[in-house]
Amino acid sequence: MRGFRQPAVFVLLAVFGLLPVSGLLAGCLPFSSGQRLPTVGVTPLPAETLEPAGLPAAYPDTPEGVVEAFLQLTQEDPRLMIAYLSRRAQDDLPPGGALDLLGLDGPVEGYLVESAAASPDPPAAVVQIAALSGGREYRLSFELVQEGSVWVIDRVLME
Repeated sequence: MRGFRQPAVFVLLAVFGLLPVSGLLAGCLPFSSGQRLPTVGVTPLPAETLEPAGLPAAYPDTPEGVVEAFLQLTQEDPRLMIAYLSRRAQDDLPPGGALDLLGLDGPVEGYLVESAAASPDPPAAVVQIAALSGGREYRLSFELVQEGSVWVIDRVLME
């Protein structure tokens, strides 16, 4: 019976917002003060084995949105940039990964979408941006295609 009542105590504490006073009830737990709670070991994966798991949950639905999401990842997690590339671009990826496609001196510090144009048949788009990286200004042109129902970056050209 003792093991059955303990979850009910914690549920009541959570429901009534009394979790801060739950420390007072720690003596009710079956662990004595000399025992340690069991821990679970977690072995992190090496960074090079992490791969994006398909498309991000909130994948952009416009070519400009895809380019903006791609550029934001230069600061957040460049390894995930691959999710916004076409199959062809992924196959031709330089050794430094998707970040090297930009040809910049590092992460994008700021950018401005200068123009965007899309064609419905065949589905293709071009997004031109001005970007700041390493204190220098760059002009980049992103060529996008549709794969399935999503826009993906097929090529990045420095102007």
